[in-house]
Amino acid sequence: MYCSKCGYEIQDDAVFCMKCGARTGLPQYAALSSSPQGAYGSGENPAFSPPPQQGACCSGDNQAYSPALQPDIAEAEQKSIASLVMGIIGIVACFLCAGLVTGPLAMARGKEARLVLDSRNYNFHIALAGVITGAVGLAFSIFFAVYWTFFGTIIGGLFGGLFKFARRMFYNC
Repeated sequence: MYCSKCGYEIQDDAVFCMKCGARTGLPQYAALSSSPQGAYGSGENPAFSPPPQQGACCSGDNQAYSPALQPDIAEAEQKSIASLVMGIIGIVACFLCAGLVTGPLAMARGKEARLVLDSRNYNFHIALAGVITGAVGLAFSIFFAVYWTFFGTIIGGLFGGLFKFARRMFYNC
């Protein structure tokens, strides 16, 4: 049997898809029945036809279930987690300006994941958190980059002035 939402092959008695979490359309008692045929007698959901065979993906009748057209949900879930991790790294190491690199990467990965995932998938919200933490890490890193630039200029100017003063005091006596 195949999932009617993502086309993933699932067990005949499954109530939910293991890949996307969608309900299969089988009643919950079908999972407990001893019949190997399932709730519909044939072992398949009559509202869904299996994906086309290899090479028939562009025939026109089953394009929605073509492997080339199906979004890769597992990859999007990995991108959402990577987005959140990069965003957190950007915030934690913002004083080193790490968010200048990880912030935009986190925001891009999170946006890519959110385009693929359904809002009912919990990784959709992880991707949103990744976008937000990436933006915060980027903002903090920009602040610290400006801070360190001015701070370095002022400290360098002070020490440079002290060194000039000390050189005149000791060598111009």
